[in-house]
Amino acid sequence: MNAKTTKVCDYLLNYVSSDAVGVGTLLPPETDLATQFDVSRMNAHAAMKVLERHGVVYSRRGAGTFVSKKPSLSLIRHLKGLSVKRAHVVVGFEPIPLHWTDETLSQLEELLSESGFVVEYVQIPTPLTHESLEAMLKKITEEGSSALVLILPREAGLFCEKNAGLIFQYHRNIFLFDRGDIPPGSWPFHVISLDPFAEGVLSAQYVYDKGYRRAVFWSPFAEEGKYWDSQRASGFVLGMQRASGGILNPEILKFEGQEGAAQVCKHLLDSDGDCAVVTVNDQAAVWLKEAAEIQNLHAPRDFGLLGFDDNPQFRHSNLSTVAPPLAGIGGILARAISGSLLPTDEFSSFVLRLPSRIIDRGSCVLPKSSNALAGKPS
Repeated sequence: MNAKTTKVCDYLLNYVSSDAVGVGTLLPPETDLATQFDVSRMNAHAAMKVLERHGVVYSRRGAGTFVSKKPSLSLIRHLKGLSVKRAHVVVGFEPIPLHWTDETLSQLEELLSESGFVVEYVQIPTPLTHESLEAMLKKITEEGSSALVLILPREAGLFCEKNAGLIFQYHRNIFLFDRGDIPPGSWPFHVISLDPFAEGVLSAQYVYDKGYRRAVFWSPFAEEGKYWDSQRASGFVLGMQRASGGILNPEILKFEGQEGAAQVCKHLLDSDGDCAVVTVNDQAAVWLKEAAEIQNLHAPRDFGLLGFDDNPQFRHSNLSTVAPPLAGIGGILARAISGSLLPTDEFSSFVLRLPSRIIDRGSCVLPKSSNALAGKPS
């Protein structure tokens, strides 16, 4: 809505919300509203149509426009949010490198600014409770918010998943960047998500195309319930089976912690033939690389090595890695918020899972002396 339409719409919203106005009340004619607010009749008509689209009023040809229902607090917040071009971005940071958010936020802010939006950052409350979350949401909606973007660490994301009803009560135009911590279909919001299963499949096809016919997947993290961890592992196994026509069935290694890297090295030494190790993230890949060098094992001379995330903290290790499209996520979020991505009904929601890509830095190259390209599984 432009400023003139907003002025009329805000007046009408306050008018129909007042105790003095009931269902069936006849609203002022558009010509009177245009005169009262010094706007065109087109502006007044557009304001009426906003309320009509949300079921607050209805028009009858030759009779005028009438109140059809009293708007709820939730609907009032939503309609007032339509009159501003302000996106609130709720963020929370874990003790990990900020590459998960920095690149996404930079692109999001740049593109929204080009569309005339103001971006306001909000820190997730600490401690995070039902009461502190509600207080944060109240403050945001009182300021006026056309969109709420959630970019949260895992624990905060799990908490917000359990309290999704509260969030939805305060805002209807909600966008979530999910890094793969939670199945995207469990949210009642618009979700821009990574696809950890597809990343696992991509990693399998990559090492297979490199010529490796032996490959293992290693995750050193003992914590159960990490969706992205299990999905990457599952995608890797099924991806290798698909790439090999069902012949290869790679191992999943669960040697825990950084010290588990030494056990992975022992596994490599006890096995015959060239082997690629796909680790659940770049951190694990670096742990393995350092442990292997102690035993005079080097990638890619003695084994292939592939990580995930393209974490800038470990770029000095020159790891081949599966890189998430972080800038692309910011771009998709900006287009969705500005309305240029696709039209959506008020209560519809979409899930977009964006593909990652391989960055080849040479740590997963099959030695030229290898005969693995013959295609014989060990």
